[in-house]
Amino acid sequence: MHCHSKRFTLIELLVVIAIIAILAGMLLPALNNARDTARISACVNNQKQIGLSFAGYEADNQRLPPSMIAPQDDDYYKAEAWSTLLFGKKMSNGKWSNNPLDWKIIECPGDRISGAAGVPKQSYWACRQTLGYLQKDGTYWNDSNEAYRSMRGLLHKGFKSPSKILLITDYSQSGSRGDAPVQGVIEAPYIWKTGDTNFVDYGSRDINANHRKGANHLFGDLHVEMIDYKKLGFQPYTNKYWYTGKAFAW
Repeated sequence: MHCHSKRFTLIELLVVIAIIAILAGMLLPALNNARDTARISACVNNQKQIGLSFAGYEADNQRLPPSMIAPQDDDYYKAEAWSTLLFGKKMSNGKWSNNPLDWKIIECPGDRISGAAGVPKQSYWACRQTLGYLQKDGTYWNDSNEAYRSMRGLLHKGFKSPSKILLITDYSQSGSRGDAPVQGVIEAPYIWKTGDTNFVDYGSRDINANHRKGANHLFGDLHVEMIDYKKLGFQPYTNKYWYTGKAFAW
């Protein structure tokens, strides 16, 4: 007796390939969503850890760290900033460590834009209106303008409750580095047009770029909230979350 193995016909093979393609098309979006959800969750955990460090700094110094302190010699690789005051490690040359592992806490897992290969990323930027920006002469930038004056890191001296005062947010910018603290503080986000060939993805300064669905924001009471400026409209979003003075109290 001879056994004859059955071979697939071309049509049967094409049917099998089509079924596999359909299944892959159904599963890949779910896998991508799961991966994005995991990145958002990891980002939230990063920001909560940063929030605890803010709270520890405030307990020791009776104020939050300044967003940045302008260096006397204009060497911004030696400048102090909120990120370096909380997490910085200095090298023997006086500059901040350029080891990416020393700055993982300020790198969002969803960041596709910041930094070049092999250098620390800076994925979270601080609200200058909350923390203030110390100039070379020791005064706070824009301190004479009452409406836009920063809170100077005095969280409980503001016109809002801490739960409404922004500390940091997702904010990727092409080339920003954790070891160069000049990058990591903004007065308000700047949005560039999608498709501009000079920028990456949604634009090198799109606050939604890390997660696309919105950006994680850390507030003064240490809660983290996902906010999509596109749903609110850019100007209402900016007025509501980025200014702490009387003009925009809410």
